[in-house]
Amino acid sequence: MTLDHEAAVQAGLSAPPVSVAAITLAGVRLEEWVLILTIAWLAMQMAWFVFDKVIRPALAERRAARESADGE
Repeated sequence: MTLDHEAAVQAGLSAPPVSVAAITLAGVRLEEWVLILTIAWLAMQMAWFVFDKVIRPALAERRAARESADGE
């Protein structure tokens, strides 16, 4: 391992504790960050579900209709 790679690994390992300390010093409690990140994660999951179950099929239907109209 080179020194640069080792430094990068150590920086990656220290990132979570440093970020927790930084947000705690900024006045935001860890519980609040967990709540914020949980809400963000749920919003991303809901957006993916809507895209996968509603938008993607509608786009596929539109694409198929366009291709069939172009083929005629």
